Amino acid sequence: TLSDHPTELIKYALALSEDWDARLLECFSTTIEIVVEGYANLELKTKAANIFYKVGVLCLNVGKMEDAFQCLYSVLLYQAYEVRNDNFIAKILFHLGNIYLGWNEPKQSLSCHKECFNILSSNKNKAKLMRNIKILSDLCVKLNKFKDAEIWIEQGLNLLEVEQSKENQENLLYFCHLQAVISFEGGKYEESIQKLEPALAMGNDLLKFENSKLVGNILCSLGNTFARKGMLQEALKNYSISLRIRRNCSDQISVAHIKQQVGKLLSGTCTKLNYAKSSYCESLRINTMIFGCDDIVIASSLSSVAEFLLDYEPEESDLIKNIINEAFRICHLHDDDCIQLAKLYYLSGRFKENQSQENALQDYLEAHKILKECPTQFRSLSASIHSRLGQIYMNRQQFKVADSYLEKSVKMNEYSFGGHYEATARSLLCLGNVKFCLNDLKSALQHLRTGLTISMKKNHSDKSLIVLFTLLN
Repeated sequence: TLSDHPTELIKYALALSEDWDARLLECFSTTIEIVVEGYANLELKTKAANIFYKVGVLCLNVGKMEDAFQCLYSVLLYQAYEVRNDNFIAKILFHLGNIYLGWNEPKQSLSCHKECFNILSSNKNKAKLMRNIKILSDLCVKLNKFKDAEIWIEQGLNLLEVEQSKENQENLLYFCHLQAVISFEGGKYEESIQKLEPALAMGNDLLKFENSKLVGNILCSLGNTFARKGMLQEALKNYSISLRIRRNCSDQISVAHIKQQVGKLLSGTCTKLNYAKSSYCESLRINTMIFGCDDIVIASSLSSVAEFLLDYEPEESDLIKNIINEAFRICHLHDDDCIQLAKLYYLSGRFKENQSQENALQDYLEAHKILKECPTQFRSLSASIHSRLGQIYMNRQQFKVADSYLEKSVKMNEYSFGGHYEATARSLLCLGNVKFCLNDLKSALQHLRTGLTISMKKNHSDKSLIVLFTLLN
């Protein structure tokens, strides 16, 4: 009966949305079926399209993403090919972009929001343009498209009004944070801190501190930057406050992200390893609860757990093997994530290294090949792969090949982490050995001394390092 009265159908659907519970959810599913069934019979297709749009938005608001996508995509096809109402199309593309983002498909989300922007740019609605530009700049940062992100950020800053309204200040804060993230990704850590600390002060004055996702993001970025500079206590302090804010905001995805960052920080500095392990496992649990078992985020979480076990519990070989295989299975479902695939080949190489250096070499070379073809750089992973390749070629007494890989590893580690980091020390020590084998004694002495100096700062009570350093001098 309702399919003959589209206006009544809309009222019915809206009434259901005001008081949502399990019973009404079931009724609403029936409503969607009526809309789908009645669509072909309605004479005025535009009214049917409006019904689909409103039902799609309602589904979106209550988290029924699949139903929302089907309804909105149907309207998009109708609008694109039969009516061509550009403003309506822009609204649909905006919602579809957000659905893709919720599904952790940033490339598709970027495509939708770009099309939305192209339409909005002609009608000069500043509020809608700003909303779209913020999403586009954030997506480009997430996808490591930093040059594109800088262009969008510049457009956003140019769009800001002169008056100092709260909304303008929030938008300015948003773009300042993204600029700091870009500085961080470029290895400019001091520059990143110089942007983040004033942004945090502005955020504290401007926003409700304990319930602001933006302040939580700034604190997390500060934590990342201090962690990269080797400032453990400062990093943990910022992560801790960010974690509290994100829990207040019920932002479970960000909670999982910070848990992973804390695990990485603690395991990388060999401190509180039990807490590091539990942080990784908690991140995996939350991500699985949110995204299911086949999302690329799960492959990333599994990789972190596998790397921790390889570092600190290598005797768990069966578990490590199963985790890496499961991560590979997920990764092959997502062909476009080259960085995650390269990381898995790197971990697989590490797993195989004790049994067969030849098999490990093949995995490291595959990881190296994938990263070379990847459109974005990921220096820390590339540095680790170069270091492992250098060590294997050194063991095979192919010293010139080893020298080439280790030189690059040292440069990438110094760029990414600076001279204090343990990974830099390992590469320097290997490179010193290779230089010695190549009879370049001056370079060998320099690299070994620098590598040991870093290692002694990290392991100041290790007597073997002290003896080596004394002998070297």
